[in-house]
Amino acid sequence: MGSYSTLVMAFRFRADTPPAVLGAFSALERPIGAGAPWYPAPNLPSPNVEPVEEWEPDYEEAGWEEPDPLADEPWRHEWAPHFGGLLDPDWSPSASLEWRGAWHFECRSMFKASPDVVDRSLAWLGPYIDPGHQVNRPILLGYVEYEYAARPWLLWWSDGEVSLENLNADGEW
Repeated sequence: MGSYSTLVMAFRFRADTPPAVLGAFSALERPIGAGAPWYPAPNLPSPNVEPVEEWEPDYEEAGWEEPDPLADEPWRHEWAPHFGGLLDPDWSPSASLEWRGAWHFECRSMFKASPDVVDRSLAWLGPYIDPGHQVNRPILLGYVEYEYAARPWLLWWSDGEVSLENLNADGEW
């Protein structure tokens, strides 16, 4: 059956983020609406097409016999459906990539995995997150709620790395 984690996160991509990385999210592009400040958005690469027949962010944890063939290049996977897919009728997922002078990503989504697995699945994003003017201090990206926990895990960025802070008592999920 498995367990579920709800992910809520937002961040801005660094200006030097490679097009291949943005391709993992480009299917989520939301055009700037009428009345919004005008920023000429650079062209996004085409959305990634999943090269692995049955891949999920928790591929290795799910017990697949073969290791993830793109473990060293996780951005080559098609991440968009995993951030915007519906898994629970009580939770409306959403995900978008918007140009606001830089590419800004935000999502509300669910993963059939524990917070630790969600953290490991997202760790590769760390070097591509723009800290803005907060270079010398951690940035709160969002949180992960686990269906069996009383409190969420906070999702932080610091020095190019993504990490979780468990707000539950020691040993408590």
